[in-house]
Amino acid sequence: MAEYTLTSKYNLKKPNINGSEGLWGIYINENFDIIDSAILQISGAIADSVDGVYASSDVITLTQLDLNNKYITTTKSITAPDTVQLIPSNGIPMMIDDDFDVTGNRVGWDGKSLENILEVNDKIRIIYF
Repeated sequence: MAEYTLTSKYNLKKPNINGSEGLWGIYINENFDIIDSAILQISGAIADSVDGVYASSDVITLTQLDLNNKYITTTKSITAPDTVQLIPSNGIPMMIDDDFDVTGNRVGWDGKSLENILEVNDKIRIIYF
């Protein structure tokens, strides 16, 4: 009996029961190395598709002052508003113009739909592309 069979896409080793005694750990570690490399290639392709800039994010916890001001200040200057996505605590991604606007490093919601949704201590994730 063969010690393992291979998956059809990445040639990961699938140890056969009773056919790979003492080798399971080696095969599993080899498989993780292959998976790790594949993930790196995928993340690199994603980065290349957004002009070579990796997406990053900030999580901001809203204060009463933020709600009063109707904006938050981000850690990055946003050069193009379409390069940011805002996700409040409810997990529903918000749309630029309808739900918020961006000026420099400020994300605001004065007169936007977010004004009626946000509360103190809500967390907002800002994703930069």
